[in-house]
Amino acid sequence: MTRFIKVPIRVRQELARRFQVTRVSVNKALSFKSNSERAGCIRAAAMAAGGVIMEPAMCEECSTEHTQDFIIQDFGNGVMLKLNKVNSTANIYVDNVLVDRATHVTMRMWSMLVERCENMAATR
Repeated sequence: MTRFIKVPIRVRQELARRFQVTRVSVNKALSFKSNSERAGCIRAAAMAAGGVIMEPAMCEECSTEHTQDFIIQDFGNGVMLKLNKVNSTANIYVDNVLVDRATHVTMRMWSMLVERCENMAATR
């Protein structure tokens, strides 16, 4: 899976109307397969309409969602890592239950948390 901007179908339809392009053009812009000036405007409008950038993470089975304040990584099997961009804290959830918390998260610590979550998901 490659990086893309996630928006509801109705937003995609509105973007096609607004920019007078086909839905295929909107999809190419939102999946970063088109890099024209118009594609950039479509992506900006999608983000303004509440779009969320989705991209693969370091591990194959993990999906990553970026919001304004959080990076949320879903490792499957009910394991999720939620990193707060504002205060540099991270929470690990299993089946939506908080199982661990870290503060003052650095890049090195984040990498270790990702590895831990990968292992937790693989052993469930």
